[in-house]
Amino acid sequence: MLLAADIGNTEIALGLFQNGRLIQPWRLRTDLNKNADEYGALLISLMQAGGQDPKRIERVCAASVVPALTQTFFQACAQYLRCEPRIATAESNLGIQLDVDNPSEVGADRALNALAVLRLYPLPAVVVDFGTATNLDVVGEGGVFRGGAFMPGIQISMDALFQKASMLKPLEKIEKPKRAIGRNTSECIQSGLYYGYLGQMERMIERIAEELDAKPTVVATGGLSSLLAPHSELVDAIDPYLTLKGLLFADERLRGHS
Repeated sequence: MLLAADIGNTEIALGLFQNGRLIQPWRLRTDLNKNADEYGALLISLMQAGGQDPKRIERVCAASVVPALTQTFFQACAQYLRCEPRIATAESNLGIQLDVDNPSEVGADRALNALAVLRLYPLPAVVVDFGTATNLDVVGEGGVFRGGAFMPGIQISMDALFQKASMLKPLEKIEKPKRAIGRNTSECIQSGLYYGYLGQMERMIERIAEELDAKPTVVATGGLSSLLAPHSELVDAIDPYLTLKGLLFADERLRGHS
């Protein structure tokens, strides 16, 4: 079995693959204060709770945008899973052409999403990855990574609002409001965050389509993809674990070229 790990700023997405199929996903809160032993014990606990035998893990393939946590997580895998992780980066031999000014600046998660889209969806495509930031990445014909755009994530936007507006109270959770015209403070905040962010995302997709001069396949992914994507007519597919699937394909390719 393969354990895929996508180490992000807010969450660590984990996926257990058997025979190319995702059989068990997990999402953990990223915690820079945890040491290797704590992460190792957590990995073992998660797998046992899911009825999986940690001893059956043969390989680990990981990507990270949190350098401070990368070595800690790798040490946990080496000690507790007896596997030295294979690292996937945008500069790895993934079969993706990075047609951007500075390829070294492309995050591993963006390259892996491009690889997964190349393998799974019609091109050209736009990946909307809802995470700490919301990334919109463009993959052209032949798997050419064209670049994209970044927006502050919806959670960051909400946190900034409450930090700067002392009279507003934080929402317990962000959800689709019943109407756009809020009738109280809480409804007004929900409406502005939800419909404002939805409109921002859709306008960016429309602008990208104009520049491509083609209708792209729009794939939503990430931990918050189920919040907004189902309510947009522009989104063609919701694939919450697209990056983990990219790690599966990266592991296959990197093993073949090792």
